[in-house]
Amino acid sequence: MGKKLSIITVSLNNIVGLKKTVESVRSQFYDNVEFIIIDGGSTDGSLDYIKEHKGMFNYWVSERDHGIYDAMNKGISHATGEYIQFLNAGDTYYNTASLSQIFEANIQCDIVYSDYAAAGNFEKYKMPEKLSFKFFYTQSLNHQACLIRKRLFDEFEMYNIDSPIIADWEFFIKSIILFGATTQYVPQTFILFDFVDSMSNKQENKELIRYRRLEVLNCYFPLLMEDMKYVEAIESSRTFKIIKCISKLRSFFIK
Repeated sequence: MGKKLSIITVSLNNIVGLKKTVESVRSQFYDNVEFIIIDGGSTDGSLDYIKEHKGMFNYWVSERDHGIYDAMNKGISHATGEYIQFLNAGDTYYNTASLSQIFEANIQCDIVYSDYAAAGNFEKYKMPEKLSFKFFYTQSLNHQACLIRKRLFDEFEMYNIDSPIIADWEFFIKSIILFGATTQYVPQTFILFDFVDSMSNKQENKELIRYRRLEVLNCYFPLLMEDMKYVEAIESSRTFKIIKCISKLRSFFIK
């Protein structure tokens, strides 16, 4: 039997997405899991569905909360697995062997991350093999395509509920860059991500995300932020763009 995984699904008035996620979890070959449902007090029939299938869940609750990250923190407090995965309502595994495949990779690190695809058109998104401050400066890991060791939440911190929309990014950059959490990349398309219900992909949230990211970066990494100004200046220069173009052409002809 492999490592125990706690799957936490957060949902609010998304019964269609919730059903998809529950069915996807049920279809997995890997069985050393506990399944936790944190519903935000839905009024669309989700509660009836949860009660009807309560035998599938190790823990569930349906009540008002203070946002998605507060709901995730509730799930963490009830998790007993070595690793935690957040698979929100509407998100599904890429195939029935997704979990068994990632655990076959002999995962040992604090944060294990993989590639993902869009639930709508199956467009694939590849993550870097090595993570860096520069990566987190402009991007983030896909939260659902990660397995996170529970002890990180016990030793470092839970999600910051005062950091709307990007508390997962804040957790990643602080735990990895600031606290030195170990990471492991597993090259597989792990999950199908529901972009439609993703808060971070809504246009009206873009400015809030940018502002909050800068707050976090300037608070915890002021010296690195100074260095990034020079990096951005170099990368935007005409000379750098020409060198980058030549490098791409060279690699093309070498192939």
